[in-house]
Amino acid sequence: MTTTQLAAADGPHVPHLNDETLGKLQRQAHLQVASRDQAVPRYELLTPHQTDGPRGLFLLPPASAADVFFDIEGFSLIDDGREYLFGACFHEGNESAFRDWWAHSPAEEKRAFESFVLWAHGRWREHPDLHIYHYNHYEVTALRRLMGKYGVCEREGAGDVASAGESMVFYQRWLIAQDGHTPQESAILKQIRDYNEQDCLSTAELAAWLWQRQTEAGIVPAPRAAENPDVEVDGQTDNVRRHMLVQEILAEIPDERPSGEPGERLRVKELLAHLLEFHRREEKPVWWRRFDRMEMQENELIDDPECLGGMQRTVRPPERIKQSLAYEYTHLTVGRKQRSEPKTNAYSRTTGRSMRLLPNWTWTQDEQS
Repeated sequence: MTTTQLAAADGPHVPHLNDETLGKLQRQAHLQVASRDQAVPRYELLTPHQTDGPRGLFLLPPASAADVFFDIEGFSLIDDGREYLFGACFHEGNESAFRDWWAHSPAEEKRAFESFVLWAHGRWREHPDLHIYHYNHYEVTALRRLMGKYGVCEREGAGDVASAGESMVFYQRWLIAQDGHTPQESAILKQIRDYNEQDCLSTAELAAWLWQRQTEAGIVPAPRAAENPDVEVDGQTDNVRRHMLVQEILAEIPDERPSGEPGERLRVKELLAHLLEFHRREEKPVWWRRFDRMEMQENELIDDPECLGGMQRTVRPPERIKQSLAYEYTHLTVGRKQRSEPKTNAYSRTTGRSMRLLPNWTWTQDEQS
C-alpha cells in the first residue's frame, strides 16, 4: 500500500496491527500527501489524553538560555563501535555557539566522552533549569554505553554531508586518507563537523518551533520535581567509597601502556578496578529500560518485544493458587507475535513459581512481596 492509498483508505484494517497505531499512520500519510508541493509542510497539533500523566507538548519544559542541543556521530565498523564526534550548540549571550569533542582512538573516545559530560554537568550546576535536547534516542544509548564501557561519569548523570549515514561514509574516507587530525587540518573532518553543527542547529530550531506551538495552544508545561545540583552525596556510603577507590586506581593507569609484563600488570589492575563496581553497573541498563517504559504510551508498549500490550481482563474469575491469585487476560502481543487467545499468567514459564498481576500491572511473587 502506497502513502497515497493509505491516506485515502476508508476504515482500513491491517491484520496484526493495532487499530490506534494504524489510525496514526493514516493521519501521517494524509498530512504527507497534503504537504506535497507546499512551501510549508502541513501539521496537526495532537492533544493526547493526560489521564496517564502528561503527554506531548505538556512534557516540553520551558526554554532556558542555557539549553544545550546535542548530537553524536558514530562509526560502528571499527573497534567495537566508536563515537568519534560529540557536538553541542548553545547560546553565549545573544549569539549561537558550537563546541566539538573528537575521538580517533579508544583513549580519545574516553577523554571526549568524559570532557563533554563534565562540561554539560558543570553547565547544569550553574543553570539548573537547562535541558539537553537531542533528535533521537541514539545519543542516550551511546552515552549509557560509554558510561559502562569506560566506567567514568556515572555520577554526573546543510553541508556536504547530508545524513548520519553519509557521515559514516565520510569518516571511512578519513580513516583511509588521514589528511589531518582536526577539522582545521582535514577537509573531510571539516565537512563532518559542519554536518554535526547543522544537526545541532536543526534540533534547536525544532525546539523553538515546538515552543511556539505550545504557546499558541495555551499549553502550560507539567511541573517537574526540582533537582538541586548542590546536594552532595554522603561520602561515607559503601557505593561512594567504592567509586572513589576505583577512580584512584584508574588514575594511576596511563593511556599509553608499555608492552610486555608491565603492560599486562596494568591491564589486570584496570580489570580489578572495574570489577569493584561490576554488579552495580550491570544493574543500570535494567533500571534505565524500566524508567524508559514508564514514559511510553500504550501503543509504544505494544510494539515493545518485551512487553505485554493491550491487555484486557476476561470474565473468568480469579483462581487462587496457594497464597496468590491468577487472573486471565487477553493481549495483543507476546514479543512481536500477535496473540488473541486468553492466556493465564498463573505460572512463570521460566521459574515455575506462582505469580499474580495487580491492578497497576506490577508483578509480585506472592502475597508477602
